[in-house]
Amino acid sequence: MPARALLGLVLGAFVAGCGGGAHGHWTDPGARLVGGMWIGPQIACPPARDECGVISSGARAALSDAERSQVLQVEWVSLPSHFVTDRGEQLTPRPGFGLVKWVAALVTLRDGGVRAIGLGCELRYAQSGGFDGLASECHPATPTDSRIHALAEQINRGLEPAVTPDDAPFIEAYRAFLASFRPRFVAAEEMVVSLRHRYAGTLDAVAVIDGETWLLDLKSGSGVYPETALQLAAYGAADFIGRPGVARRFRLPRASRFGVIHVRPQGARLIEYGVDRSTIAAFLEARQLYAWQQGPGKSVVGAVVTANGRSAAA
Repeated sequence: MPARALLGLVLGAFVAGCGGGAHGHWTDPGARLVGGMWIGPQIACPPARDECGVISSGARAALSDAERSQVLQVEWVSLPSHFVTDRGEQLTPRPGFGLVKWVAALVTLRDGGVRAIGLGCELRYAQSGGFDGLASECHPATPTDSRIHALAEQINRGLEPAVTPDDAPFIEAYRAFLASFRPRFVAAEEMVVSLRHRYAGTLDAVAVIDGETWLLDLKSGSGVYPETALQLAAYGAADFIGRPGVARRFRLPRASRFGVIHVRPQGARLIEYGVDRSTIAAFLEARQLYAWQQGPGKSVVGAVVTANGRSAAA
């Protein structure tokens, strides 16, 4: 995946403030529910861009071995963008770095089955049909990643999730990790807030392992990326934990180590990330660039100027 798109995915996980979700319906023409995910119409693959390859390889990586051998077609589709709440409020997702953030792959299998696979940043609203515009959680992965996140969260909270055959290899690997490392979770899927730097995001977990406090992010995609260090740094530097509908600010456990639990069907591993003051500084600088691109950066390119110094549009 392009570095520019990856950076956008990390920054897309953090928003200025936080808020509750809303429910209603999509008004996009052609929006439909496929495999638990809302998608829009097919869109053309842009020339001179490498997202086409990302779509194809990412989609295939998310399939089971049996499905991968049965792929008939991979299409590029948009995610819905127009949502009307039950109260009549019109909401639109925030754009981000790179077109890849708002697209998905629609995979058609030889037996007629279809799979919708989010590429880049798969937002919670795209799965549920609800809209959580200020507290959405983004993962640079696929629906499988979101599914594994949800199941792991239930396990972390001491619950027994319903596991499908497709989930089983991931969950077995995750349970083996838990048995080996014996983490004691002190926070799981908590929204963290920084009032000073005006961002919020949802961390996966904080756990004590061998007497040390780790801030952890769970990934189940094919790889891990350096940009995740920015995400971990931002979570660790937040001021407090916030919970919807509760005025109280909850204490965020401070971590001394940072890492990714990389869960794959073949096994799970703990990968440590180096996070220090320079990492949070890099996150804040990148976030400032992101804000510029989403604001002033959209209007800095002006009209063509002719040889007489006049605007071609004049």
